[in-house]
Amino acid sequence: MARKSAMGANRRDAAVRTRTSGTKRAEPARATKERVTFQLPVSLIEKARDVVFFSPGLTMASFMEEALVAQLKRAEKKHGKPFPSRAGAALKTGRPLKA
Repeated sequence: MARKSAMGANRRDAAVRTRTSGTKRAEPARATKERVTFQLPVSLIEKARDVVFFSPGLTMASFMEEALVAQLKRAEKKHGKPFPSRAGAALKTGRPLKA
């Protein structure tokens, strides 16, 4: 039978409790994030990399997040209101069909 760690299931929590005399330190809540993979034109990716490279403190992830938020706001403004939730309905995946 495997031996349980003396620190418990979550070693980080145990370390935090130890450093703070038994009280767990409050940490700021982080937004849940999800990895998304899709293909973009190479020239577009290279332009984005150039912007990130020459912008101290900017990351590719934060740049893409800001761009997506701005585009979503534009789409909602054009639509006249926020889009309804798709309520868990799956999106079509795969290669686009040739017309």
